[in-house]
Amino acid sequence: MSEIVKRFEQAGVRVVLSGHEHQFQHSRANDVDYLVTGGAGQLRTATPDKFAEARTVSWAATYHFLLVTVDGKRMTVRAIGQLSNEGKLVDIPRKAPNNTAVTNEIIVHLP
Repeated sequence: MSEIVKRFEQAGVRVVLSGHEHQFQHSRANDVDYLVTGGAGQLRTATPDKFAEARTVSWAATYHFLLVTVDGKRMTVRAIGQLSNEGKLVDIPRKAPNNTAVTNEIIVHLP
């Protein structure tokens, strides 16, 4: 894994989207945002481990999909869980590794 991370950094990659983990996880290392999504069909509700090693910013064990919006050099990522009673998209509640709520937007500044 360290070899591909090194190549991402050398190539100037700003964001990596991947799947399989049955929950949402957001990590940031060396100016690269890593977003793991996979809470669409089955959930893994256990708290992940190795937060420090993964440089985890936030996570959630909630059904979701990602809504990615690019406006010029600004990418905004929202983890959406359901519609409100008014039919609006609702962000899933995310937690920091210390279990406190994370409410800030996920913003990636593109080159």
